[in-house]
Amino acid sequence: MNKIQNKLIENERTFEFENDGEEKTLYISIGNEKEIVIIKRGLGYRLFIPSDKLFQPPEQVMCTTEDEVLKRLGYE
Repeated sequence: MNKIQNKLIENERTFEFENDGEEKTLYISIGNEKEIVIIKRGLGYRLFIPSDKLFQPPEQVMCTTEDEVLKRLGYE
């Protein structure tokens, strides 16, 4: 998660970080009370991206590396 956090800081993005011992979670604010959620648990990452359409559930993407998450977020 360090690589992701560093990239967010570098790009002056607002985010919150939680670590409960079993999983690490990043909440990235994207405006209009929406946020991207990244959950690191075990060897993988779950990425939840909110839909632009009303009443649509967020898109869920599974990634295995921080680089994949960054690519999905449009940083690489």
